[in-house]
Amino acid sequence: MLICIIYIHFYILNYMKKALKIFILIFGLVLIFILGFIIYVNSITANINLDTEKLISFDRSLTFYDNDYSAILEQSNGRNLVEIDLIMPHTLNAFVSIEDKRFYNHNGIDYKGLLRATLNNVKSFTFKEGASTISQQLIKNTHLSNEKTIKRKLIEIKLAKQLEKKYTKKEILEKYLNTIYFGENTYGIKNASKLYFNQSVEDLSINQSAMLAGLINAPSYYSPYKNYEKCMQRKDVVLKQMLSQGYISKQQFNQNYNKNVEVCQTNSVNHGYYYMAKQELNEIISRSPYDAKSLKIYTYCDTELQNNLENKLRNNTVDAHKSAVLINKNGQVNAYFSTCGDVQRQLGSVIKPLVSYAPAIELDLVHSATKILDEKTDFNGYTPKNFNNQYYGNLSVKDSLSVSSNVCAVKLLNYVGVEKATSYLKKLNIPLSNSDNSLVLALGSFDKGVKLSEITSAYSVFNDNGYYSSPKFIKKIVDNKGKVIYQDTVKKEKVFDEATISIMNDMMQNNVKNGTAKKLSFCNKTLYAKTGTVGYEKANTDAYTISYNANHILGVWIGNKENSFLDNSITGGNTPAIISSQIWNDIIYDKGVKEEIELSDKVNQVYIDKISYEENGKIVLADEISPNRYKIKTLIKGKINSLQKSSRFSSPMIEKPQILVNNNSIEIRLCLTQYYDALVFREENGKKVKVYDTKNNNKSIFIDKEIKENRTYTYSVIPYYSCDNKTYYGKEIVLSKIKSPTNIVGDWWNE
Repeated sequence: MLICIIYIHFYILNYMKKALKIFILIFGLVLIFILGFIIYVNSITANINLDTEKLISFDRSLTFYDNDYSAILEQSNGRNLVEIDLIMPHTLNAFVSIEDKRFYNHNGIDYKGLLRATLNNVKSFTFKEGASTISQQLIKNTHLSNEKTIKRKLIEIKLAKQLEKKYTKKEILEKYLNTIYFGENTYGIKNASKLYFNQSVEDLSINQSAMLAGLINAPSYYSPYKNYEKCMQRKDVVLKQMLSQGYISKQQFNQNYNKNVEVCQTNSVNHGYYYMAKQELNEIISRSPYDAKSLKIYTYCDTELQNNLENKLRNNTVDAHKSAVLINKNGQVNAYFSTCGDVQRQLGSVIKPLVSYAPAIELDLVHSATKILDEKTDFNGYTPKNFNNQYYGNLSVKDSLSVSSNVCAVKLLNYVGVEKATSYLKKLNIPLSNSDNSLVLALGSFDKGVKLSEITSAYSVFNDNGYYSSPKFIKKIVDNKGKVIYQDTVKKEKVFDEATISIMNDMMQNNVKNGTAKKLSFCNKTLYAKTGTVGYEKANTDAYTISYNANHILGVWIGNKENSFLDNSITGGNTPAIISSQIWNDIIYDKGVKEEIELSDKVNQVYIDKISYEENGKIVLADEISPNRYKIKTLIKGKINSLQKSSRFSSPMIEKPQILVNNNSIEIRLCLTQYYDALVFREENGKKVKVYDTKNNNKSIFIDKEIKENRTYTYSVIPYYSCDNKTYYGKEIVLSKIKSPTNIVGDWWNE
């Protein structure tokens, strides 16, 4: 027993020695890591010091250049500071509550928040959370880049502590509010108050303050001009924080929560190219707005085209808003002008090629020559009407687009299926809501509407072999150090097969020659187009013409931003088409640039038999020797082996002729068409002779008066067709034998 106790004692002592060694080793490693980290921190922050001159930086000048690198527009954001004593307490509290609720209690670093963010980042293996205080944000925005690295964070922490030692909380908050980015190329709360509410900072209400405080987290995403609902939701998040932190009472919360904030619309009368370029700039610099200093913005603006387009719209006297955009096949916007901005509107018939026709052809549901019945049709309770209640009966798909039949467009969308059709629209960046899932899409009815730039750029699939390019105004951006901070790259997405596009282009060109866009035929250029009109029983509200050639797409819209009615004479095929024609006529291309879009080698240009097509809507390849008047030229996707081929002329066929006796003469009545002739033969005792040729007599009834008594006759008919000194014979038709009586008197045939 004693020996056992002694053994256990020595075992415990030995275990404790090993544990102590392990503890010392771990402690040593931790100490080395801490010392190493301290050395690392000191090494990368040794020469880092607060630069007070940077705390309010206003080097925000912008210079815009056109496509030829000529400076067109310069803009400078000057100092526009506000003293913190002029700002209402509820405005200050709104920012503190959502951005840094322990602002007044820390020394620049919120260690509790930093620990929480670190643990969350470790879990997600990202730097998603930064736990930046207002002091840290001020340092990052004025001293550092936007990169998410440990080095930048350590420098930020050091400078934030120096900031807190040098300035009071009140001074830090003032500098922060005078430099923070609020979106729309606007820095500082004074500028933001003027932009969004057209009022001074000291007059901001609780609701307005909460909106501004909510914006700075993601100015582009929460922009009231782009995502008003999201902006209001974010504003309410700020109000909840203000309530929970005791900055507002329950009564004040109830007075403002779920209440909209009225935002000033832009006071620009005319929205030209650089208005749109600034909007795109806002999107780009929102990713890193504090790096946007003395920027040079190079655009795709073609000054000559811009002046031409702008003048055409300004000189047009129609009493309505007007917009036009000219985009090349790569999505690069060469010219833009509007009297009201790129507003979202209903599209009318300009959506038909993209949502109904191209998908139906892409899925091989129809050919452009396929007959489709244009008549009043009920689609499970939805009954679309054509313009002026005019219906055309059986139409080809091609002609239905030219007359812009609403019924046919809905039928085609019904064939395709709404879900499948919207999948194409999504590839084209046409904005869709959850409610945009019905057949009314075929007529351009969208929940929230679509911008002119969006629908015009969607047409890029038609002049670029089925590839879509999104619209872009800015080519590149260079900062004050000459560094390219943004470079546009051509990104295209395949939406439709090039064979589908060739067929659609054929249809759209026909629309200019014979359809609703025929006022574009005033232009001396090869064009393809579709028009659209949004109308109600009383009047129209929107009119479009989207036209293009091998190089550009031009979109023209006439309407009213406030949705008021237009003059009854304004339709898509009228005023917008005339303006479009004027713009196209003034576009000057270099010699050798093609305007016509080449036909894909995946389509076959064929002739179909006009007679079969018109009689029963059947698509049959025309006989090779068919006269031109009996042929229709059309395009067919892919192989044509599956199509039946007509032998109407190379192998003529007629119905069996009728044979009878009339006045003791044999009469043969030939059922001939207008394009056949026939030979009549009589056979007696094995001897066969030609007795009649309709070509020489131009009559379809042959009367044989040379009948003799007690004879047996056999008649036969051979139809034939003559063309280019060649004769094509059909099969011989043998008629019934006839035996004459011994005495030919009376009505011997009936006897």
